Amino acid sequence: MRTDEITEIAEGLFITDSTSGQSLDLSDKGFDAVLCLDRRRYQNPHPDRKVTCVLAALPERNCQASHFDTAVGMLKRLVKEHGKVVVHCTHGQNRSVAVVAAYLVDTGMDPEEALDFVGKRRGARKLIDSSFEDLVRARNH
Repeated sequence: MRTDEITEIAEGLFITDSTSGQSLDLSDKGFDAVLCLDRRRYQNPHPDRKVTCVLAALPERNCQASHFDTAVGMLKRLVKEHGKVVVHCTHGQNRSVAVVAAYLVDTGMDPEEALDFVGKRRGARKLIDSSFEDLVRARNH
């Protein structure tokens, strides 16, 4: 799988890489919002961009639970307030997968099932940093 593909994970929820996540034609593809997880890849919203862009910067590994929770909370808000949301980090194979998996856990999915499901959809199950896996597993309360 190419990392620049926009992969549907659940209805209205997608993951891609930073190149596709910053594309000016996302609104033409029906997207309403973008959640960027990589401060280095975030660009101030272009005046011609017709989608809501939110930055929830996460490190590539050893992420603090509070920062992770903030990113998942932002994703929940975007999904609730906008129709079609795309999440991206650098390659859409680590942070994005973990945040979307955590979102699915919060909607009732088992953590391992969510990690496997999202990771396999993005061709990235083995690429998720163990610190992010632990944060997803910790959501099973």
